[in-house]
Amino acid sequence: MTETNKDMVEYCVKLTKQPKTWYPTACSVKRSIIYHCGSTNSGKSHAALKRFMDLNHKAIYCSPLRLLAMEVCDRLSASAISCNLITCQEKIMKPLSTHISCTT
Repeated sequence: MTETNKDMVEYCVKLTKQPKTWYPTACSVKRSIIYHCGSTNSGKSHAALKRFMDLNHKAIYCSPLRLLAMEVCDRLSASAISCNLITCQEKIMKPLSTHISCTT
């Protein structure tokens, strides 16, 4: 291995040992992540959607299914809450939206 390759390998090893150094600006932002888990038909989606709709600041709803993401966006729009929709097949961006419904 040449000296340049050794330096590159050392640099890569250093990066993988300290992932917080990869994106310092993103790491400095304070976030809250709320994860709803439970058995089938236990009300996870309902509880998550209720909390999502109650938020007055920016929020993202990550859905495992495209149809669920679309339903969430439609419910928010019907409740006069502006919501963007981002899935693999479509992207509907509304100006000044505070909420995003997307697929994971």
